[in-house]
Amino acid sequence: MRELQGRVAVVTGAAGGIGRAIALEFGRHGMNVALADVDEPGMQQVASELEAMGRRALCVTTDVTRKDALENLLARTVAELGACHVAVNNAGVFNSGPMLAASDEQWQRVIDINLWGVIRGSRLFGAHFAKQGEGHVVNTSSAAGLFPTPGMCSYSTTKYAIVGFTQQLRWELAASGVGVTLLCPGVVKTRIAMKPGVGLEHVDMEKVVSGAPSPEGLARKVVRAVRKNHPLVRYGFDSYVYSMMRLLPIWLIDPLGRFMAKKAAEITALPAPKALP
Repeated sequence: MRELQGRVAVVTGAAGGIGRAIALEFGRHGMNVALADVDEPGMQQVASELEAMGRRALCVTTDVTRKDALENLLARTVAELGACHVAVNNAGVFNSGPMLAASDEQWQRVIDINLWGVIRGSRLFGAHFAKQGEGHVVNTSSAAGLFPTPGMCSYSTTKYAIVGFTQQLRWELAASGVGVTLLCPGVVKTRIAMKPGVGLEHVDMEKVVSGAPSPEGLARKVVRAVRKNHPLVRYGFDSYVYSMMRLLPIWLIDPLGRFMAKKAAEITALPAPKALP
């Protein structure tokens, strides 16, 4: 999809961070954008920025854990913006802590939003694009989806699953003229890890992300990926490091993982889990 001018994109998790940056970058390239999020004030602010560029913007309050909400998002996008050509399944939440310490409720929330949101969005928009014979799906995973990351158990698990799912999706939709891109950014200067309940309230996350690359740089890479149908976008030094680490033999990966788990326990200031009997 080399020409974006006049096309229509949908971006979930669009009220801030990576989603906001991608939506605005699409706008700079002439696209009209449907914004999806549960943060209505945040969406309205992004919509105002898009309209200031002369673009059309649609705000659709969307809970990506609900299939009917995503169906409504697609239906309203087509009805009010006239079409849909790109879908960015970006909505996500972060959770930190040891695997055995996380509650079932924490696990379920992260899985429902991060993984099922991507699966449902990919299937819904992928089917729409396949029917019209063109379109592009972009799924946001993480560097934590390239290499198992102790200390962020449910988050890393969902992002790992998105990597495999998106690769398969790309191969299956290729014959229908639909492109698919996987995003695996490392730490980016956003507030996703600073929200209440993520398990890092005692860590100075402002300092942690102060030297991280901006989401705007990632958004520019996303636009290039959509135009050229790139299979993978990595962003940030840690993303490239994790990409290389997954190629290591198991005899190196295992002690490395143990070391990472020890450091993660220190950072989160939570006791390491006791060995199972």
